[in-house]
Amino acid sequence: MANRNKSNFVRLKQIIQIIEPRFPRVLQKTTEYLIRDQVKSYSLYGEDAIVQGMLKRYSYKFNRKLDLSYIDIGAWRPIKNSNTYFLYKQGYSGTAVEPNKHFENLWKSVRSRDKFVLAACGNQTESTYYKFHSAGQSNTLSLEFAKSLASSQRISYDSSEKVECLRLEQIIQIHKSNFTGDFLLDIDIEGSDLSAIETFNFIKPLRPMIIIVEDFLSFNVSFYDSKLVAFLTTKDYYLVARSGPSSIFIDATTDLVGLFDKDNL
Repeated sequence: MANRNKSNFVRLKQIIQIIEPRFPRVLQKTTEYLIRDQVKSYSLYGEDAIVQGMLKRYSYKFNRKLDLSYIDIGAWRPIKNSNTYFLYKQGYSGTAVEPNKHFENLWKSVRSRDKFVLAACGNQTESTYYKFHSAGQSNTLSLEFAKSLASSQRISYDSSEKVECLRLEQIIQIHKSNFTGDFLLDIDIEGSDLSAIETFNFIKPLRPMIIIVEDFLSFNVSFYDSKLVAFLTTKDYYLVARSGPSSIFIDATTDLVGLFDKDNL
């Protein structure tokens, strides 16, 4: 099957080389038709489009599909602004971790293959969860983050409640008990991301292959000065993309590094 696909690809290249100089407009329209809606993004800042590009490049370079599960921490909604829904649509499954009970039934109905864990990610067994409203995207465990957001956006968090917390290592262990192989870690926990990641030692087989993490930086601060980037670099992760407040890393100990020019990492 792999040899046949490669042969078809070679023939297609030959056809394109013949058409391109003679009928460039025909090739343009045909290409536009073939790739229409090929990349569908559900993320707020297109993070999933970047990952889709990596997966396609991986398949092309190594002639095999990268089989990934995922852990979505601070999952919020199952579709809107989700960095993992595109994987679910392609048949993958994973673990969604979300402390807001408001979304539990929604996740279980819309993404029934996923395992939903009703908990927050933190280093205590229990923490205070500050809520701007019942379905708020910026609900957080960080009082400092809540106060900063309330001040900058002139809104207020109107309630709080105690929620169960699981350490990052515990969450990954739960995930690995249900899903084997490589996995993507998407973590967006509104100001508590670094503190959750710093307590994890990134030993195999618990190392994520790809990490998407929210890393808010001031406009006058380079992402190269980010504490989160510095920490993950010490754990053999390469920063390969930045989109909005999200940084995307790959595990430098895997063959994913073959997709990138190491001199630019």
